[in-house]
This record gives sequence, C-alpha cells and structure tokens, in this order.
Amino acid sequence: MEKTYIEDIGNMQLLKFTKMEEFKEKVELVITLKTYNKGFKRDKNGKIISEKYECLAKYLNVDNENIIKPIQNHTDNILCVKEKKNSKLLNVDGTITNKRKIGLASTFADCIPIFFYDPIKNVIANIHSGWLGTVKEISLKALSIMLKEFECKVNNIIVLIGPCIRKDHFLVNEDVKIIFEEKFSEICNKCDIIRKTEKYNEK
Repeated sequence: MEKTYIEDIGNMQLLKFTKMEEFKEKVELVITLKTYNKGFKRDKNGKIISEKYECLAKYLNVDNENIIKPIQNHTDNILCVKEKKNSKLLNVDGTITNKRKIGLASTFADCIPIFFYDPIKNVIANIHSGWLGTVKEISLKALSIMLKEFECKVNNIIVLIGPCIRKDHFLVNEDVKIIFEEKFSEICNKCDIIRKTEKYNEK
C-alpha cells in the first residue's frame, strides 16, 4: 500500500502520496481534507463556489478558471480535457488530460477516488467511482482511453486509490448485493467482499 502524508499549507490540509513526489516537477496530485471547513461544492444553480478553489489554484500554480470540475452523477462518462475551458461537464465522473497548467478536480464523499498516471506520456486520469461507477467499470474505461487515445502502455501506469468508505461501514440492500454478485461473480466467490449483517439500510 502506498504511503501518504499530510501537508498543511496554512488554510488547507492536503493529503499526498509519497509515490508522486518523484514526479512533482511534472504533476501534482493532492486530496484536500475538510480541515478548516474548506469544502468544494457547487451552489444551488450548479455554479462552482470559486473562492474555495483560489487557495488550491495558487498552491498548484494554475489559473482558477483552469481547474476543470465536472458535474458528477455516478456515470461511466469520461472527458478527455484537451483545452483549458470546457463546457461539456454535465454527467461526467472521470477526466483525463496530458496538458500542463490544467487541474482536474473531483468531489468525493464515500466513493472511491482512483488516479492513473503515466509518467512517460505525462497523462493523468481522475476517476470518481461509487458503487454504480464500479459496476459500470469506469476505471477500466479510463484505462482503455489512456491506452488508445494517449498511447500509454500498461506497464508505465501508476494507479493510486484515495480514502473511501470501507465495507464495515457501507450497508447495501439485497438489490445492490445481487447486482454485484452477478457482475463480479468470480471475485465474489474468491473474496469476502460482501458480508451478511443484521443491520438494514433504510436508503
């Protein structure tokens, strides 16, 4: 498991992967923590609350308007960001780019943050994978795009998984259980990824 550490930049705490330190001249990968009440949400109209990105943009040395923040909806849609301004951000749960001075942002609660990085091609993917995205195999789709559209090679790609909910705290009902057992039957038969409990998920 890759080691992580926390960097405090005064008004924000960042979780960083030790593995990415060797590539810091080319790419910066950070996970913002909710310390100091710094959330990254949209207002009621779907507009990004921009002032909350200002300190992050300054830290990353990119323009605030060049931080690409899609409107996530638990899809398997992935956007290849080839320019700094992109309006096709609705229902996007993954972004990929090889452009410098562009930030790829995603918001996570209990879903899985998955990051792919090819240091040879300098391509990075930022993937939001909840249980729906996992069933839709959004990570495999991202990998396929990196291989086909950016000519990456599997052996060069680094994969990092950020903080997310664990099975001990993630209750699902029978419908979701059945979906996973059908989709990932081989894995479910080999690993204890689903466990029966007396608790009930009211949602």
